Amino acid sequence: MADSDSDTASSVGSIVEDASEPDTTSFKCLFCDQQLSSISDLTAHCKSEHSFDLHETIKGLGSDADELTIIKLVNYLRAEAKKGTDSKLLSISFQDLSDDKFLQPVLEDDALLFELGELMPDSDTKAVDYDEFEAALHKDMPEDLSHIKLTSDRDQDYFESYKGNSIHREMIEDRVRTEGYRDFIEKNLEVFKDKVVLDVGCGTGILSLFSARAGAKKVFAVDNSGIVTRAKEIIAKNGYADRIEVIQGRVEDFNTQRLIGKEKVDIIISEWMGYGLLFEGMLDSVLRARDMYLKPDGILVPSHCNIRLAPISDADWIADSTSEKFWKDVYGFDFSPMIPGGLLNRHEIGVFDVPEKALCGTATSHLLEMKTVSVQDLSFKIPLRMTIERDIACKDA
Repeated sequence: MADSDSDTASSVGSIVEDASEPDTTSFKCLFCDQQLSSISDLTAHCKSEHSFDLHETIKGLGSDADELTIIKLVNYLRAEAKKGTDSKLLSISFQDLSDDKFLQPVLEDDALLFELGELMPDSDTKAVDYDEFEAALHKDMPEDLSHIKLTSDRDQDYFESYKGNSIHREMIEDRVRTEGYRDFIEKNLEVFKDKVVLDVGCGTGILSLFSARAGAKKVFAVDNSGIVTRAKEIIAKNGYADRIEVIQGRVEDFNTQRLIGKEKVDIIISEWMGYGLLFEGMLDSVLRARDMYLKPDGILVPSHCNIRLAPISDADWIADSTSEKFWKDVYGFDFSPMIPGGLLNRHEIGVFDVPEKALCGTATSHLLEMKTVSVQDLSFKIPLRMTIERDIACKDA
């Protein structure tokens, strides 16, 4: 068993290299089988032999080009070379690299993807080492999530909020959700037996543990929050460290791709649902994981979901929820002007236990099929039609 110092040194996602080993790294040309000993030799070779100026191409991508863009560019060029595209005819824009599929390496163990420093447009320094590159990839980057611009601060706050114990206890104590996953797994042991599972947003690792207990031969538990440190301890304490590998990072991070490897997974499981189903924006990551890691015949858990909207009419429930009863009688006086109008609609996030008798009509639903839905599909408008099925004084919500 390793001591605490070595445990710290071998933290999740780190790669320790033996300094005594000679550096024999070579870089395969983007367009032919030539192996070059340095990035500068590679770029010079591409320019002289293939009339392709890599540095000028990167500059042409504009100021928005970052490390992920360069990774996509390398994979894009290798994919075009595989198709036989003439390098002299290539003209690449930033928009051409928008698809996350270009994060998937075309060349296995592509050394070029780990030495990107010289390729960065504003870099005059030597190539960064892997740890520096990985740190750069873990910077908080704005993303287009259904046309909502997330700042890096908000992104960081999101993951920071999942470090503490309370939110994870709250989620685990949500018996409807947690036991729903447990029951599905335990009733379908044959689905999980000897399979490779990816748990996206693993948190404390409860779904990974369920999967391993059901017979999964390998589980990758991925989360960008610091809670992964606790998850690793929990998994080891329960005897599953040999089958569950904890990875800190986003599913699209290159280090996550390295650790998961080239082989696709059989199952992706995730407890991604937020308020109103889509509030947290975590489904984006699940869909990226699907596109990057899931076998064509693989399984997504959950496989589909429904957003339902239904009319409510219940004067007593509304009175309780808005403190109407309190303000109607304050020491014998009517303080009803203090009742906040439209209180139920003032919540940024409102979660209410609505009695079944309050429902007064049929629900409008919108089905999302996880196997086929795209990130773009998560921003949608649907017609809202509700049929009132009983006599009511008014529609309250």
